[in-house]
Amino acid sequence: MMANNELWNDFIKRVQKFKEDELEFKELVNGTQFKKVDGMMENVAKFAEVNFSGRKLHELIRMNTEKFQSFLDFLGEYNIEMKKISHKRVERLRSSLIKRKIFLKKYAFDNFNIVYDDFDSILEIDEDLKLSQIDLKQYEVKLIKVDNSLSEKLKDSEETSQKKRKKDICNTKTRGSKVKKQLF
Repeated sequence: MMANNELWNDFIKRVQKFKEDELEFKELVNGTQFKKVDGMMENVAKFAEVNFSGRKLHELIRMNTEKFQSFLDFLGEYNIEMKKISHKRVERLRSSLIKRKIFLKKYAFDNFNIVYDDFDSILEIDEDLKLSQIDLKQYEVKLIKVDNSLSEKLKDSEETSQKKRKKDICNTKTRGSKVKKQLF
């Protein structure tokens, strides 16, 4: 039964991570991120208008002041936020969530006899404490051999999704620094 508790705790952690990513996706789809980007765009435009109006491009390029550096930082942050709401990233996140949900359902069924319909009710549980206290006896949990290949596949899928996120963030950071270099 100890293996079951360890597997269950591991399963809970994966479900919680899935729920966090699903919430991020919902925020992207609902436009919460768009409002943030719109606000940033307005701030960048106001800052440029107040501090750099009437200047030509070559004058701006030669400027090396704190205001201009902070303006470039604003632009870099704005660029990063724009990358977060890009169509490709949203689609990649959506497909990743679908694959992970299917995998988690299969994992729950294979290891804990949790039927697919019951899995959806588990996802709806908001509090982590309630999730960890679910009585596994109601699902007639079978005594299982620890299947390392299944957990390895799950870890690999999580690692690849994290690498893709880091790649998105790194790409935006390097592009922002390239813009700064081009301006100087």
